[in-house]
Amino acid sequence: MQSQNNVDVRDRKVVQFFSASKPPFNVLSNFNECHIVIDGVEYPSSEHAFLAQQVPNEYRHFYSTSGPFGSLSVESFRLFFPRQTDDQLKKKVEWWSRKDNVGILAKWLQSLPTYSSITTSQKEY
Repeated sequence: MQSQNNVDVRDRKVVQFFSASKPPFNVLSNFNECHIVIDGVEYPSSEHAFLAQQVPNEYRHFYSTSGPFGSLSVESFRLFFPRQTDDQLKKKVEWWSRKDNVGILAKWLQSLPTYSSITTSQKEY
């Protein structure tokens, strides 16, 4: 068996996949845009859907397609980078859009101070 840095492992071609992947394999990423509906709520990525299931029902709309973290926009990025200018935020939106990586917003949401209070509140099962 050769290292995964090489093309063949056990006579099979290895697809090297990581967050900086480019088409066509970027569709394998949790962050790739794909619409998923769970309990009537539409999420823009599997990462959004996964993380939404970890919070109480009343907070799941934050992760939905229509929620504040459901699209790559200046407004959604402003929530994470409040001190940056509109031009700086537009550059971030353009960069993440080129990667087709809307799921990063769901991941970043975990870093906000309010996230820990949401996830530790009484969960509904």
